[in-house]
Amino acid sequence: KQAGDTRAADARGVGAAKKEADKPKKRFIANVSDRVKTPPFQITDAILWVPEVSLFGGEGGKETTAINVKHGPAEIEVPFEDIASLQFKDVKDDRLDVVVIFRSPEKAGKQLVGTVKSNLQLKGKYEQSHLTAKLKLREVSEVSFEEIKENK
Repeated sequence: KQAGDTRAADARGVGAAKKEADKPKKRFIANVSDRVKTPPFQITDAILWVPEVSLFGGEGGKETTAINVKHGPAEIEVPFEDIASLQFKDVKDDRLDVVVIFRSPEKAGKQLVGTVKSNLQLKGKYEQSHLTAKLKLREVSEVSFEEIKENK
């Protein structure tokens, strides 16, 4: 390949996407409190599952470590690493009221009030076991995130 080919690929985002894929994925522990007052518990390797419903039946979706918060006309993507906690309030139709408390207020302000899709799920391993857990966010009252630091 010629050098010009690489620059063209980077301009299209191909090189940037590959660099992003090569980075090790960050892993998180979610500390969860639910609405029915079960004692708080942890979900290891927590990810957010965003369901995508098909008109032809079946349900797919995607995994992410960021949450999209609708704040007025804006939809703001907030990565888990920036979140100290999420406080979930009322469910209204297909939206769930949320307050995002930021880990570094100087980075994004102290908090963000908005809504998220009410069908979002938190997935991971229950209490560092091999048991898989799925939680509907509409049944959760608060979640805080800690990054899992890898021992090198």
